[in-house]
Amino acid sequence: TFISAIYPAYSASKVNVIEALRPRMKSLPKSRIMKATTLMGIIFSSFSAYALLYKLPEDIPTFYAVAFRVLSALTFYIGIVLIFAGMANIVIKAFSYILYPFIKSGRKIVARELVRQRRRSALSFSMLSVGLSLMIFTAALSSTIVESARRIGPITVGSDIRIYVSDTKGNPPPTYIQYELEKDVEGVLYVSPIKYRLLKTPSGGEVTVIGVDPTRYWRIVEIEIVEGPSVEDAFEILRRELYTAIISTSLARNMSAHVGDYITLMYGLVNVTFKVAAITDSFIGFPEIFFGRLCAMYISMDTYKAVFGEEGVYDFAIKVAAGYSQTEVEEKISNYLTSKGFIVETVSQERVFKAIKSYMDEITSIISFFISFSIVAAMLGIFITIISSYIERRFELAILVTVGADKKQLAKMLLCEATLLSLIGLTIGTIAGNIAWWLLLQRAYAMNPMLKYLLPYVFPVDMFIFCVLIALTVSLLSSLYPAFKTARMNVVEALRYLG
Repeated sequence: TFISAIYPAYSASKVNVIEALRPRMKSLPKSRIMKATTLMGIIFSSFSAYALLYKLPEDIPTFYAVAFRVLSALTFYIGIVLIFAGMANIVIKAFSYILYPFIKSGRKIVARELVRQRRRSALSFSMLSVGLSLMIFTAALSSTIVESARRIGPITVGSDIRIYVSDTKGNPPPTYIQYELEKDVEGVLYVSPIKYRLLKTPSGGEVTVIGVDPTRYWRIVEIEIVEGPSVEDAFEILRRELYTAIISTSLARNMSAHVGDYITLMYGLVNVTFKVAAITDSFIGFPEIFFGRLCAMYISMDTYKAVFGEEGVYDFAIKVAAGYSQTEVEEKISNYLTSKGFIVETVSQERVFKAIKSYMDEITSIISFFISFSIVAAMLGIFITIISSYIERRFELAILVTVGADKKQLAKMLLCEATLLSLIGLTIGTIAGNIAWWLLLQRAYAMNPMLKYLLPYVFPVDMFIFCVLIALTVSLLSSLYPAFKTARMNVVEALRYLG
């Protein structure tokens, strides 16, 4: 109450009696006030944008770091709103051209009236913009997380479906299990065993060795060869020749190796030499940026057995045929292996994505519910602006009727006033919400470049359409009563109204 009364109390103490007695003669805001408000908005938004991009000390507690970012985002919203409010007359006149197809002759009247009530107009669209900007911000965050889930799924799973199989005693299943899955389970296209071990470079660096079925793995996981033959030919070399490998770009740089060269790695005290069949910039099928300087290499299961002396395989990567649901195929695989007495754990990209999306949708719904209260407050603000405009202009509206204006046309003008305020609020909210989230992402990218792929900026199209519907609904509901009163206005009574 105290804060909300500060500005009116200050204005009342500075009131000019002569100007107060002729309010309609001063329809435009003073240029110095406009400039001061706009300048303040620019300062607020600039400093808050810098704060959003500012790198906080690593030892700062998480609570304070989050609070700092949130306050920076809120200050940014305030700055954007002040910029638009300081340029209210320009903004209103510019947006009024949107109404030209609907009220050609009344567009200037609508714009002039909203400019005359610039303080109420600015307050109304500011209230709406804050609510919508928070909804857009939350939706942009949610959309980014969902898209991140779409990308993280393949990374964590490595293929459409991954399964871990063992018998009741914890032993690996027989090697023919992969062929049975391809033959007996509908929707399974290819199955490849996967095994992992570590070797070391002569300098002591670790190299992740991935043993796969060279006839199937390249069909299951998309791999891009940057040097050497095609993917199919490269894996065919792995199948035909022992001690051949497809190495990552990081390993190639560290070993100064090219296609056809030999590299020597260490398994304990034993040196193992591999011939480079090709060089890839992906690991488990995805860009190496996720793993920084991780060195890795693909070898065939035969080479894996020759190097490490291991035969049993627990881990399998599976490619699902087109037109089949990963979740359904995952369930079929689980039922099939369970019926044969195996213990199986499965995970699919689709299940990971759905789980994260469901969680984010729930969070967004909860946050949007609380933000909706600010939308209701904004609707009341626009309603007060329009009803005040109607009460103050009854005399003017009556004169327009006497000179030939249609009451329905006047009611349409009031509807357009509310629509104009809603559109301005929608524009500010969309701009502020998206820029604030974009700035936060830039801060994240600066901290860790791999996040640019993991956390891509995604414009929340669904929420934007929803916000457009909200803005139009707010304008319609806010103008219903004033428009109804205008349509039923008694011209004689209105002409007597001089206040």
